[in-house]
Amino acid sequence: MSQNDIIFEQPVNERVRTMLRLEHLFAKLAHHRQDSSAWGLRASVDALIDILSLFSRNDLKTEITRELNEKYQALAPLRERSGVNTKLLDDTLRKLEATTASIQDQSSQAISQTLKDSDFLLAVINRSAIPGGTGHIDMPSYHRWLTDPGGRNRKDLEHWLSLLVNFEKASALYLDMLRQSAGWQEVQAQDGMFVHSPQEPYHLVRIALPAHSGLYPEISAGRQRFSIRLLQQGSALEREQVLSAPTRFRVSLCSL
Repeated sequence: MSQNDIIFEQPVNERVRTMLRLEHLFAKLAHHRQDSSAWGLRASVDALIDILSLFSRNDLKTEITRELNEKYQALAPLRERSGVNTKLLDDTLRKLEATTASIQDQSSQAISQTLKDSDFLLAVINRSAIPGGTGHIDMPSYHRWLTDPGGRNRKDLEHWLSLLVNFEKASALYLDMLRQSAGWQEVQAQDGMFVHSPQEPYHLVRIALPAHSGLYPEISAGRQRFSIRLLQQGSALEREQVLSAPTRFRVSLCSL
């Protein structure tokens, strides 16, 4: 895979979809935390609220723990096989064991309860439904908090994030192992379409397309079959076009 490729991903089940959304929100939060202005803090709170809302709709502790435990049980017997890199295997097993232990004493329901118990965050959520509703004319308390010169707002944010850090690491480990579970294979689309029925189970479809090509995929993935339609759009002001010429690209089918 070239460093100039853009990677597109399509989950096959809701568990992987939730993990990918969580990864997206943590990346967004990490980016905005670098901005020390009131606008950066506002964007961080928006991302935090989205993460807490995701926890309120899913039992992420159970889902992540189950996935990591299953991977541990699958890898542990490999130590008895000849030719296995035992150092790499042991490092992986230790990482799985430590990560699983780090979230055992935490509850995703307790994290979602943080959202329900915070009048401050609930007020921000309720006003966010109104365009411009969290501005200083509608929420003077939020404006005061965002512009607090004593840094108490940052301490509040760090407190909320401390509840999430172990889940962030656990979901990142799961997605990293999922992505590394399969290599890339080159395939060809005819008339902009590629349809495939894999023989083995898969949980995530990954597609690599050259960044300079202006290509992007529309992916429909089920448990037994997936299809890819390649579209091209140079500018957001232009209409998308379905490719007509045969096009080669790379696909990776990941499964844990």
